[in-house]
Amino acid sequence: MDQAAYFRSHPPRCLSGFYAQTVQLPGATFDGHLPQLDVESPPGVTIDASEHINTVFSLACKCGGDSHYVHGYRWRNPDFDNTVVFLSPLALECSNCGAKTALLDTDIHGYDAELDHGTATANGKGDSFVFECGECGRQSLKTYARLEYPGDLFDGDLPEFQGREQDLFTWFSLLGYCPKCSQLIPVADFECG
Repeated sequence: MDQAAYFRSHPPRCLSGFYAQTVQLPGATFDGHLPQLDVESPPGVTIDASEHINTVFSLACKCGGDSHYVHGYRWRNPDFDNTVVFLSPLALECSNCGAKTALLDTDIHGYDAELDHGTATANGKGDSFVFECGECGRQSLKTYARLEYPGDLFDGDLPEFQGREQDLFTWFSLLGYCPKCSQLIPVADFECG
């Protein structure tokens, strides 16, 4: 079976509120877990993991609008010099029609959550806020969801997920294209398995 083709044609349930279309992202490569853009990542976090399958979907609202304000939660990570990171649950607000649609909740979506293993990611509470481009401030972004899958999901070890293997992603990244500065920027990145 061509697993990469399967994942490209089967978006996970967390994307069901959107029109999701597979795309290639120029300027972004996925060497292991974190997207490698022209930005600095914390030292020691890039993992070379060629056995993983990465699928990227562009996300559009059901109205057809393809630009969103990204809602999530802020947290200062004490393990990385209090770097501010964006936490789930994530929602996208369409800049065309104003609909706000849930995207990802790491307590519900992904490999560990689906298998009731808990979650490796902190989850936000309270009032969400809108992600802002580091250069341009609050902007609606063209949004892209990257999902990483292990290469062994079709080996028969999880028969209860037959036909739902796409829900067992082990990493989720949200990237946004800012139209004002023409940059593809990392918005959120979660280990899910």
